[in-house]
Amino acid sequence: MLSLVLAIVSLLKKPKDKTMPQELNLHFQNAQLVTIQLAQHPPPMTVDFAIPLTPKDREAIRHYLEVYAAQYVMDIDDQEAERVTVQLPQWGQSLFDAVFNNTSAKQLFAQFINTPSDKYLVTITTQTQEILSLPWELLHDAGQFLFAFRPSITILRRIPPKTTFPAYVRQSHLHILFLISRPQRESFLNPRADAQAVLKAIANYPAITVEFLQPATLENLWQRLQNPDLPHVDVIHFDGHGVFDKTDDLVQTTIMQLAGVARPLRKQLRDLKIGANTGYLLFEKAGKYGKNGRDKFYVPTSWLNHILSESKVRLMVLSACQSAMIAHDDQEIDEEPIGSIAVGLVKESVPSVLAMSYSVMPRATELLFGGFYREIAAGNSVGMALDNARQALLQHRKRRDLQQGQARVEIEVSDWFLPTLYQSSEDTPLVSRMTQESPQPHPHNLPALPYAGFWGRRKELWQIENWFGDGVRRVVVSGFSGQGKTFLAQELGRWLLQTGRFEAVVFVDYSGYQGPDAVQWAVTTLGSVIEQSF
Repeated sequence: MLSLVLAIVSLLKKPKDKTMPQELNLHFQNAQLVTIQLAQHPPPMTVDFAIPLTPKDREAIRHYLEVYAAQYVMDIDDQEAERVTVQLPQWGQSLFDAVFNNTSAKQLFAQFINTPSDKYLVTITTQTQEILSLPWELLHDAGQFLFAFRPSITILRRIPPKTTFPAYVRQSHLHILFLISRPQRESFLNPRADAQAVLKAIANYPAITVEFLQPATLENLWQRLQNPDLPHVDVIHFDGHGVFDKTDDLVQTTIMQLAGVARPLRKQLRDLKIGANTGYLLFEKAGKYGKNGRDKFYVPTSWLNHILSESKVRLMVLSACQSAMIAHDDQEIDEEPIGSIAVGLVKESVPSVLAMSYSVMPRATELLFGGFYREIAAGNSVGMALDNARQALLQHRKRRDLQQGQARVEIEVSDWFLPTLYQSSEDTPLVSRMTQESPQPHPHNLPALPYAGFWGRRKELWQIENWFGDGVRRVVVSGFSGQGKTFLAQELGRWLLQTGRFEAVVFVDYSGYQGPDAVQWAVTTLGSVIEQSF
């Protein structure tokens, strides 16, 4: 009898399980009504909703991130930037107040944050694009941004899937497939920015492997995902552009592209629905890399879903530079391309999509993607990994320096709310916590990269890399003395080693060689690097 009483007392004193995630769901039936539901605490509550941000507010955010942050070269508009920075928490609070607009709703939020847990989520569920495109990451309760709470509150868009994705078990290995697409006649942005940040972040995690799909064509992706002899792809990281077609202007162009696609894939894609209000990623057209690159190849969401549906890819990262702001021809600038693609993918083929609502600055790229993938390797969920990467963006706001009057100044930008997370189900880790190990070096004799780093020559590096991918065996870089030919060749060697395109690189330096046999010098250098005699 005494043991029974003690057992009951023990159960009564047992604290609540803090590992149980607390989720507060905001379900928008339309742009005027939202149902607030605290998981495991019914009943739900429905309240009226009015979008608090005006088109002028949205344009101010766009200008701040796309123009002030990236395009000014001197004498920037500091006052407007400061006004936007000050308004970010105000806009976040206006969103918060628009949802929690009565006493009962506020009490529900208080219950949410006061329930002990190690993980908190605010999820936005809707099919309404104007709701999905709102900057929910700015949510602010008049005290601080929600993501800045400790533990942090993950904010994500929850999209109900059309089909149930198979249960996922944490893996001990993670394989990332990079698609870097730079078609001609589109703005050429640094094709190495994302990849360098990721490779640096995972350098000491041998259980994370990276593969580069080159060229980034739809047919190559289709063939790669079907190849059972290669590692299973867990994450696809797309670095490129996107467009959104409000009408159906791109439909005919898109269908005509199929003439150049392999027949088995063409038969699968030709009957898939494409119409108005469709987002497209810009892949590269199959073929050799020409003088100016490859033509663009429009890939609608329905085609992506078809190719990815059986792949069991767990996460897709859409780092589509400028894409959230690109409109087709004379259409108004719009914020829908990547959002619409992300929603379509999460509905049908990929359970998690991380998308950028605006362009990401180069310095922010390293903080965001470097931090994100390191946190994934630490065994954190996708949402928690993103929250921790946001913290890095918030704490380190310097993005670039430029001339202002007589002084050189650092530009600070609050861009931590750029990444948006879309999910169809529970936010779970992709891998178990990984251990760090020193990477195995590849044979080479390249000099170390100087402290100042490598600057410029992005297009030339991209061209040579693509030529090698096309089977070219020799590339000659010619020019006058002092133009950087040797430095370019050395950086190319470092990059091709880092990305796994080459297994070894030998740098034959004739600058100090005075002997009679240049070939013998090259052979000797080669043998010393790969440790073979000839």
